[in-house]
Amino acid sequence: MAKGTAAIEVARQAVELAKRAGAEQCDAYMRMYDESEVTIRLGETEKLVEAGSRSLGLRVITGGRTAVCSTADLSEESLERLARETVELARISAPDEYAGLPSPDDFARASTNGLQLYDERLGSLTTEEKIRMAKACEAAAFAVDSRITNSEGATVTTRSG
Repeated sequence: MAKGTAAIEVARQAVELAKRAGAEQCDAYMRMYDESEVTIRLGETEKLVEAGSRSLGLRVITGGRTAVCSTADLSEESLERLARETVELARISAPDEYAGLPSPDDFARASTNGLQLYDERLGSLTTEEKIRMAKACEAAAFAVDSRITNSEGATVTTRSG
């Protein structure tokens, strides 16, 4: 299952659990990212970071009362607890006459076709390729003038989410 598809299924599960726990309205959002940072200084790898994160936020509205909670633990047990506790928090929060989810008719309908918002090659870059890219950047700076003998380094950073 692709990352995006898995994220949608986790969000759907959280919404269903919140409804079962008593939510009148609810929505969920997933945050997912992978990042990498390579810093080369004087031709040597100075810093190498590879990290990722996954989390889910759940908004519950019941009786005109709203609560929003989030978790990075996406296990079924954690999602059940998150749904239950978010509904409980909503029930004790102050009512808001304007609380509620927007109508689907209010959502923008924009197409991203042709905008080239993401370069698929980013996800296929290996750590070794990123190191080579950073080394090439620093080497290009040194090649400009023989008087350049020191560098604060060159960094290649990628992040997708």
